[in-house]
Amino acid sequence: PTLSGGEKGRASFARILAQGTRVLMLDEPTAALDIRHQEAVLVQAREQAVVGDAVVVVLHDLTLAAAYADVVAVLDGGRLSGHGVPRDVMTSDLLTEVYRYPIEVFEHPDRGELVVLPVREHAGREHAARPTPGKTVDHRSSILSRGPRDVRPEDPRHDLPDSPTAP
Repeated sequence: PTLSGGEKGRASFARILAQGTRVLMLDEPTAALDIRHQEAVLVQAREQAVVGDAVVVVLHDLTLAAAYADVVAVLDGGRLSGHGVPRDVMTSDLLTEVYRYPIEVFEHPDRGELVVLPVREHAGREHAARPTPGKTVDHRSSILSRGPRDVRPEDPRHDLPDSPTAP
């Protein structure tokens, strides 16, 4: 049996911890992990920082970065665009500029934590399909731009409409 990408990542993290190093440099340690394991890895990294270890983590999941980092550095093309505590640095304006895509940053209404999300309407979807309670959702609409060149004739999706909003 072989290890999955997430299992390999967790094994690598365990090796780092077993070495007892006081400096941890983690590049995307949560990649290929489910939510439970993402949280476990970052909780452990945070615990290492609490006991005095230097912990540097590169994350593309900005909500995770905001939740676990004491200090964040936001890079744009290799240049520092923002540096400081997440609440001060991770603003909609800065992140929209850096990612060149509209980003919304808001406080979770119950927990007060920062949540970072792309503004998906900008992607050409005027109306996100939201299920109405008690109404059946047509799952075919989630297949975007499938046409004859990327779906074989024997594939049951072959006869689906190309429009993502068509029923």
